[in-house]
This record gives sequence, C-alpha cells and structure tokens, in this order.
Amino acid sequence: MRKKLIGMMMAFVLLIGSVMPVSATEVRVDGQSVDVQVEHDNKSSFCINIPESIYLDDSTGYYFTASLMNITSSERVCIYANDKTISMHNEAGDPGTLYLYGADNGAVANFETGQMQSNTPMYSSFDAVSAGHYTGTATFVIRLESKN
Repeated sequence: MRKKLIGMMMAFVLLIGSVMPVSATEVRVDGQSVDVQVEHDNKSSFCINIPESIYLDDSTGYYFTASLMNITSSERVCIYANDKTISMHNEAGDPGTLYLYGADNGAVANFETGQMQSNTPMYSSFDAVSAGHYTGTATFVIRLESKN
C-alpha cells in the first residue's frame, strides 16, 4: 500500500512538472501573419598561431598572431606561460634561465576583438654565465576571459 501511494505521488509530481506554461499567439484566420522574435547565441571563436620555436633575442618582444578572432567586445583572449621561468641549456650543456613576462594581467600576450596580432608583446630576460645558443621548452595556455 505504501509503495502504491509513493508511486502515485511520483506520477502526480511528474505530471505537474511536465506541464510547461507557453506564451504564444493563437492564429485563427487563414493567411494571418505573426511576427515572432527569434534568438540565437553565436559562441566566440578564435585560433591562435603558436609556432614550433620562438627566437627571443629581440628587444621589441614577440607578438603572437591569430588566424581567427571572433569574440565579443566584453571578452579577450589571453596567452599565459605555464611556467614563466624556463630552464635552458646550450650546446655544451651549460644551464641558463629564461624569464617570460608581458601584459599587466599576468598573461604574456592579449588579443581584443578583431585583432590578428596580440596587443601586448611577450618579453623575456635571460640569465646565464656561458656563451652559446640556448634552447628550452615553454608551455602556453590560451584562455577566453571576460574583461570585467
């Protein structure tokens, strides 16, 4: 009896919940036209170009580029270095450290609506004792963020 009562209560709750209020215009005349507001959200999209290697000896910094930047005016695309301190080595195995920095929000570069080049460059400074060509690996994270 108890299970039957609970089952009936659940059926009643489902029946009540399935009735959704609908606001609509009733058309009763053949050929009558009705204006209806339609809506659609087109999500922001972007494509940032990250090269296989970046040469960072230039004092003007490195500007990232995009092949697509379709975001709203209240958003920006930010590029962050996963680790802003990068361990590097030259051909002799001597160590060096590269420091990455850029925009004031902690990102190394930012894109605004319609920009195909970052509005802030990524800068670097390097610390090593030995001369030579140094290499290391940087990991970047790209995020779509609200400006607010």
